[in-house]
Amino acid sequence: MSPDERLASLEEALSQSTSPEDEAALVERLCAKHMRRVHDDGLLLYAGCNEISGACRRMLSSGLGGLPAMGRPGKKDQPGTAEISALEVLVERQLLSIFGGAFAEARLPSCTMCNAALYETFAGRGGTIAALGSASGAHISSQGHGTPRLAGSTVIELPFDPDSFDIDIPRALPLLDMRRPPLVIIGASVSLRALSVREIAACCHSYGGVLAVDVAHIAGLIAGKRMPNPLSEGADFITGSTYKSLGGPPGGFLIGASRQYEDQLRDVVCPVMTSNYDSARIAALAVALAETKRYMPDYAAAMIANASALTDSCEGAGLSVVRVPRNPFPTHQLIISAGDRTLSAALVRDAERVGIILGSNATPGRPGDYCLRLGTQVLTRRGMGRVEMGVVADMLKKVFRGDTTPALGRQVRELTKPYQTIHYGFA
Repeated sequence: MSPDERLASLEEALSQSTSPEDEAALVERLCAKHMRRVHDDGLLLYAGCNEISGACRRMLSSGLGGLPAMGRPGKKDQPGTAEISALEVLVERQLLSIFGGAFAEARLPSCTMCNAALYETFAGRGGTIAALGSASGAHISSQGHGTPRLAGSTVIELPFDPDSFDIDIPRALPLLDMRRPPLVIIGASVSLRALSVREIAACCHSYGGVLAVDVAHIAGLIAGKRMPNPLSEGADFITGSTYKSLGGPPGGFLIGASRQYEDQLRDVVCPVMTSNYDSARIAALAVALAETKRYMPDYAAAMIANASALTDSCEGAGLSVVRVPRNPFPTHQLIISAGDRTLSAALVRDAERVGIILGSNATPGRPGDYCLRLGTQVLTRRGMGRVEMGVVADMLKKVFRGDTTPALGRQVRELTKPYQTIHYGFA
């Protein structure tokens, strides 16, 4: 069944829900169907996701978020929130222990909102930021037509070097020195390497600017000591996702290298951007960060090793993998050239038909070319390794050849059947 056909059947089911009890039962069925189709029976290779441990799942369903908890720990507007305050303190200490820095915020629901808090603080109401553009694999949260609009910020696009998949430093530094944006933010959704931070940080600081690095996709690799920590290289802030490679519940975090701007940012986070929030997510995040401390060095290494194995196997299968030359810090992601936007989108649809969940992106530095973006974080957490990466590559080869038959769907389910346990976490 194609995604469009699946949606049509779901809409028919929605139209047949005639009572509140029917609607509640339908919700249960949809959730169960999604978990079975995508997580249990599917190959989840989408780079912007992960699965949480059983311990995290219990905290998410704890009901803790039913009580509002507005304000800073110990100074909340609502009574009965002492335990929630303690959890917020714990999460901040965990984040600082893992990543360094002077203060941390984790109450906002996404990395995008953490970036928005920075825009509001440093470049609101007509201010200017500098960021990578869509042609370099950057996220919508740092592009002119995306999140910066919330703060009324104007975006200067940083030049990108398609050969190194990095910021074009010889062109970027004179641009920054000339335009002097108060905030520079660097990071990308297509994260195949560590970006140059030291040179950008030194340039920003020379004229009084601030540098933030969006580590949404690589936070787990930084925590596992497999990637450089931008805070150690001169960045003033990092923002990140608490899921993706970090493996926690959906959400965002922001860490400041010093306390210089803490009060302004805390005030933007609450009460400007949020007041009350789902504190059950903070409880789940505290568990995930404890798991990070215990397991992330091994988990990060395994993600990267599987990405390397999958890259080699895909090339061996004749697929056009886009590599970063002389890459000192490879990640858990890889991209496969897929032609134009229409062809790339069709491959994603065909793959989902047999249970393979992929993503499509513009290929950085290659105008008009689109790619499939893959991440190994979920398959790794399910316990797959080098041998399974070879099998996955053969399946991807069939997708590219148009061989998305029911037989391939059965092969996907057979491959995933033994891998139903979540590793690198507490049961």
